[in-house]
Amino acid sequence: MINNNKFSKGFFILAILALVLLAPSSVEMAQAVDKAPSPSIGEITRSIQARYENILTFCADFTQDTFQRALDETETVTGRVYFEKPGKMRWDYDNKEKVIGDGEFIWLYQPELGQVIESTVEESTPNLAMDFLSGVGNLSKDFHVKSAPGPGGGLYRLELTPKKAMSNVKTLFIDVNKEYLLVSTIVMDPFGNETTVTFSDITTGTAKEGKSFEEGFFGIGDIKGARVVRP
Repeated sequence: MINNNKFSKGFFILAILALVLLAPSSVEMAQAVDKAPSPSIGEITRSIQARYENILTFCADFTQDTFQRALDETETVTGRVYFEKPGKMRWDYDNKEKVIGDGEFIWLYQPELGQVIESTVEESTPNLAMDFLSGVGNLSKDFHVKSAPGPGGGLYRLELTPKKAMSNVKTLFIDVNKEYLLVSTIVMDPFGNETTVTFSDITTGTAKEGKSFEEGFFGIGDIKGARVVRP
């Protein structure tokens, strides 16, 4: 079950992962290692931004691992995620829960309670996250960016610290390959909790190709019989 606290924190984390619209397949990652000179942090940042801005739609299987320091335990959830600019997203969890956003509202469906928790975007997440979903966010503008010790294997790790203080995000780490594509993200909050998200079976679409999702896909019309409540 996703409780309300996890929903608020989780939405920000997941929304920032709209950056991962650029995530490569495992084949692309395997081809990333070469002997080219290491690019500067500025070059990596600009390249990530440029690739992201060309993506309109994204869908993938996901695995999200959340480590809760107070309990010293990790919770793992899986499912399928969909994004469409501007500002639309849908997370279908394998446990039947859903998080859906249409750019104006965010809905958390809790099937075991038979309810949908409804919040506005402004209530649910900082503007920065929606900037990325809408394609107007900028890494170097919104974050202090520096290199960090990474996992190796031809990957660069960047440490992103928000320039504006955020109550639920202390640091965001992103791993990118030598084609400047994001392969994983780690979010750390001020309490020492960590959330890691990885993706597989990824497909993306560009503006030139047009939209790929049906009308109403980013809404709660297909959730039957659940009552809508406000937090």
